[in-house]
Amino acid sequence: MHKFLSIMGRFSISRQDVHVFAFEAENVTADTATKGQRKYIITNYLQLWHTIYHLAARGKYPTFYEVIPEGSACKLYFDLEFSRFLNKECCGAEMVNTFIQFVCAEIMEIYQIQCVIDHVINLDATTPSKFSRHLIFSLPQAVFKDNVQAGNFVHYLCEKIRKICQTESPTESDGEPGAKRQKQKGEKTGSGRYRVPDPESRPNTPLLQKLFIENKDGLSVLFVDQGVYTRNRNFRLYKCIKLGKANPLLMAKDNKYKPRINRKSSTNQAMCEATMERQFFLDSLITNVSYCPGTRVLTMERNDDQKARNVSHSHRKDAIKTQGEPGELLEGFDHSPYPNIDAFICTVITNGGIQGVIRRWVYFTQGQLLVYDIIKNRWCGNIHRQHKSNNIMILVDLRRGVYYQKCHDPDCKAAGYKSPDTALPPQLIPSFGDDVDDDELLAAVTAVEERESQKDPSCNTTSHNVGELSDQELLASALQVEGDLQQ
Repeated sequence: MHKFLSIMGRFSISRQDVHVFAFEAENVTADTATKGQRKYIITNYLQLWHTIYHLAARGKYPTFYEVIPEGSACKLYFDLEFSRFLNKECCGAEMVNTFIQFVCAEIMEIYQIQCVIDHVINLDATTPSKFSRHLIFSLPQAVFKDNVQAGNFVHYLCEKIRKICQTESPTESDGEPGAKRQKQKGEKTGSGRYRVPDPESRPNTPLLQKLFIENKDGLSVLFVDQGVYTRNRNFRLYKCIKLGKANPLLMAKDNKYKPRINRKSSTNQAMCEATMERQFFLDSLITNVSYCPGTRVLTMERNDDQKARNVSHSHRKDAIKTQGEPGELLEGFDHSPYPNIDAFICTVITNGGIQGVIRRWVYFTQGQLLVYDIIKNRWCGNIHRQHKSNNIMILVDLRRGVYYQKCHDPDCKAAGYKSPDTALPPQLIPSFGDDVDDDELLAAVTAVEERESQKDPSCNTTSHNVGELSDQELLASALQVEGDLQQ
């Protein structure tokens, strides 16, 4: 496997303003295992837009994704979605408006940044079966340190919405819901901008409750995908599709964002519209950020004792960030970044008629490995019965779409036992555009087991040396294939 980061290093020191993008390639052989394989190109923004624009004009929408490099400053972004078949009563456009209003109020309260609805790029890829929106917040003179920090903020927002909906009844929020909703729509200024005046304008509880939808497992969850903030994430671009689909990501009908251009440089209406659309594309790029005097770099560490803690103490139960090898570990006692997988694992840990419980989860972001520490059910596949005193773990390899069982028992660990791989349901498998080799995954498992052994007194395991990461890096090869894309 080629080393993606070495390629990143080569062009990062170049004077050319080039970036890495991913695309899904059709398989060229009968081997269906390669269908939809992610490949990578290195190009600049304008060359890429030229390709996207002309392919889309012919109805041949491409499959490009922006690669959000690890550690790169970025804009705040969201992936909002739900099944329209399972949620026929939901009005997606109203839900998006409510959510934007809530996010703007929280940005003002936590970071003291005035955020309005026309700072938000609103992209739509909805189909008859699925509601799908992407939101990109182009905050004035502010960027997040990286997408992990942005993800921490998103997790905080989602947890706060849950807590508000759990602790407040509809009658507590406002005695006159109609009047409250009208006040919350925002105040339009003479310049046509929409202003959120103060944090009190955030949506009331009944509106926030409408942000919950039914997922495929019959569970009530927020319509916010919290799993899109991992390192080197691939995020679909404007006017692009997923391979095999026919719903490009286009400007939403209720989008309020208007790109700023120099209209004097465009000699006619057609050129002005083309320039506007090109700038819209450039503004929609999550890592296309600029620095100027006064630019703020926003952070939110999971273990920060910052203002957000004063707003909601309860979110501290959720994931906290842990520095150390290998890679970055997120851990928590509430929902993991993949609540649908949490719910599925709860249906798995029932051997012997005993319902197990997820005590804690650990997420190795670089290896995309999710580890669940299980209590109340100690059934081990190695001994075909319950352990008397040692708990088990369920490990989910998101890369390969499988899960398996290991345990804290010293004898099982000494024998190197792991259960056979079991496939995850296809609808639960996230889409990743990068690869991690077996050495990295082994190091991740070893590290997590070591951490669990130190934290769980019931493990009674001996100490082990934690393996270090191999030299193989996250993403696969970056290929110069621009010529092929025109065919």
